[in-house]
Amino acid sequence: MPSKDRTRLLRQRLRAAWLCTIVASASVGVHSATAVHTAHAETDATTYYVAPGGNDGGACNSAAAPCGTIQAAVNKSASGDTIQIAAGTYTFSVDQCGSGVNAVVCIAEKSLTLIGAGAGTTIIDGGGARRGVAVLGSGAQPFVRVQGLTIRNSLAIPFGGYAATGQSQGGGMLVNNASVALSNLQFLNNRSVGVDVGAQAGGIGAGGGLSILWIPGQLPTQDNALENVVFDGNQAAGSNGSVRGGEAQGGAMFTYYARVSAIGLTVRNNVAQAGSSGGGGSTPDGQDADGLGGGIAAQVASNVTIQSSSFTNNQARGGNAGQAGGNAFGGGIYSERATLTLTNLDLRENEAIGANGASGGVGGGGAISHDSTTMTLSRSTIINNSSTGGNGNTAGAGGGGGIYITRFTTNNASSTIVNTIIADNSTQQGSGAAAGGGGGGIWVQGLPLNLTHVTLARNTAGSSTLGHAMIINDFGTPAPSITDLNFSIVAEHSGSSTAAIVVEGGNTLNLNRGLWAANSTNTGTFASAPPNPAATINGAGSMISAGSAGFVSPGAPDYNYRITNGSPALNQATGSTTPIDIDGNSRPQGSAHDIGADEVFVLPPNLRPYAYTAILVK
Repeated sequence: MPSKDRTRLLRQRLRAAWLCTIVASASVGVHSATAVHTAHAETDATTYYVAPGGNDGGACNSAAAPCGTIQAAVNKSASGDTIQIAAGTYTFSVDQCGSGVNAVVCIAEKSLTLIGAGAGTTIIDGGGARRGVAVLGSGAQPFVRVQGLTIRNSLAIPFGGYAATGQSQGGGMLVNNASVALSNLQFLNNRSVGVDVGAQAGGIGAGGGLSILWIPGQLPTQDNALENVVFDGNQAAGSNGSVRGGEAQGGAMFTYYARVSAIGLTVRNNVAQAGSSGGGGSTPDGQDADGLGGGIAAQVASNVTIQSSSFTNNQARGGNAGQAGGNAFGGGIYSERATLTLTNLDLRENEAIGANGASGGVGGGGAISHDSTTMTLSRSTIINNSSTGGNGNTAGAGGGGGIYITRFTTNNASSTIVNTIIADNSTQQGSGAAAGGGGGGIWVQGLPLNLTHVTLARNTAGSSTLGHAMIINDFGTPAPSITDLNFSIVAEHSGSSTAAIVVEGGNTLNLNRGLWAANSTNTGTFASAPPNPAATINGAGSMISAGSAGFVSPGAPDYNYRITNGSPALNQATGSTTPIDIDGNSRPQGSAHDIGADEVFVLPPNLRPYAYTAILVK
């Protein structure tokens, strides 16, 4: 890869400064119009009621005499109270929090419970012009529970201190210096859109569906919890700018300094679309018009745990420019200097698409991309995702069709992937003079990566790129990559242009008792910049080779990369101590663990079916 494009592909993107501005401005002076209530005793807690046609002037403390707007009930409530919201559609009435927050419902300095009649029946509708819900705190750190409703068609534009920079966050819901527990909710077709304020760079849009922001250096009293939440069709959009477009982060959800625990998320059809510019595309601070996290973007110091969730058809897209097209990282999930714990996820058909310019932008991490983040990914499927560079006189590079992980800082970030299938992902550069890239399944750069019981199959890297399954490199990073590949299958990576796994000089691949099956070439190396240290590949003699991995039904339409009873991977992972497989089945089922993500389940002899004769009883 030419050094010029290598630098563009791997540039560190630190953007803490604008995020600090966001949190500071959002937590000061934006709720002057709302009275602050102190918490009262649990025995004094009141339930308020809301229904279409109700009377905001009444007490609203009985179902027979409800308020007509949710905001009126919030205004009457105090911390500890509950608001029951009947079926119906609720729209904007007043900017209760002031400073241009413009939310249909604004909760400031109160800990409340809001209960709808059910997602799809109780609806908060921003009408394409207002936020859905804002939960704001300063010293009180409110905790708000919301369940059983839909937030749709909402729009976040800059308010308060954001107006000068055009930054926007939290289209469906903004949570600032507060915590929430959200269950059985839908975020549908909400947008967070930056505004062009005449600066060189366009305004930033973050958290099309939901933004959760916390003040650096302070610990929240409660974590944020999400359960059975749907994010569908939300968008974070940067605005256009004279020199470069604004960044977009988190089409569905954006976090900053936040602790989040989520289970049962459905994240689909969301977009992080950076703004465009006819200018150069890069500002003096080194920023480009990047689209980050089509589904979720977890930024600095966030600690995000996600279980049993799906990410489908989300997109991160860079912004076009006259010279340097914007980059796109993490079609499904993006993270920077944070902690990710991902368990039992299914990520499919997500895309990272670099923008067009004289030099096309980079597309990295169709499913997942992170920089300087510690990630644990287990019991998951990464299938049919893609990353594509932008078009230009010089093509934009593509990297990590499935996963793109880097470490440009000197922190101790590392990644661990266990019991995971990474298959049918692809990466390719844009059109134009060759730029490079690679890693159809995984791009790893500058950090330790441990893969144990992973199945890498049928991933592809396009022309002028390296490593159908994986590329291991340290372009521009402080430390080399050391990748351990334990008890894993690498199979059906075809094409003579590159090997399944490619290691750059100075980096290390440690192989341990895995299976090569039907790859055109298993491993390859290439020289790095002078003094050209050699690549290191250890443990090649421990690998098993076979003509087929024995998958159940690989490729479309089933994408089933479990193994059959005839697989050469059976009982071959000697030395493994991993207790379960991708489906939670116990390991081993035979004399030793099976290689790859799947352990073939074997019925004990006393439970095996036998032929029998039916007896008819009259």
